[in-house]
Amino acid sequence: MKTCNGCGEEKGLSEFYKSDKSKDGKTARCRLCIKTAYYSWRKSNPDRVKEIRNKYYYKDPAARRAATAAWRDKNPGRNAVIALRWRKENPEKHKAGYSRYYNENKEKCAIVSKRCRLRSEYGLTLEDWDSLQKFQDYKCAGCMQPKKLYIDHCHKSGLVRGGLCRECNLSLGHAKDSHETLDRLSAYLKTAGEK
Repeated sequence: MKTCNGCGEEKGLSEFYKSDKSKDGKTARCRLCIKTAYYSWRKSNPDRVKEIRNKYYYKDPAARRAATAAWRDKNPGRNAVIALRWRKENPEKHKAGYSRYYNENKEKCAIVSKRCRLRSEYGLTLEDWDSLQKFQDYKCAGCMQPKKLYIDHCHKSGLVRGGLCRECNLSLGHAKDSHETLDRLSAYLKTAGEK
């Protein structure tokens, strides 16, 4: 245990950064106090922050990007936390940046969105879906017409059954995937057609 020189609280050694300058090998102030002071200084000195960034960050952009990528690889969860905090603190900037990126990369965003939806809702990759459509010869499994296919899945088990056109998929949905209902409708069509 160690007492922080900043907040005066007694904390465990894991709450302090490493330091070669002190006898116990830890900083005098806890991590929270150091971070608070750092962000407070950045807010009160925006011109100095900009000057430092221009001097070091933009000096060699390729090396900076490589260093950033290496840090992200070492700290995958940390990067997400930082990004989330920034988005919460800067909603207008985030919205403007996202809108600009989306407008410049609509096709890429559509593919990423489809990939995420397939993964989260059906547990499929984009490649799985493409191979399923190819297996069906890009035709609806219901009407056998070459139409745009939609994923048909069992609502009880969640398993993907195949690809159906919009009309066939809606027909199954309205029948609540009931074999009995569909058999009765089929029999009805046969008898009604004879009259």
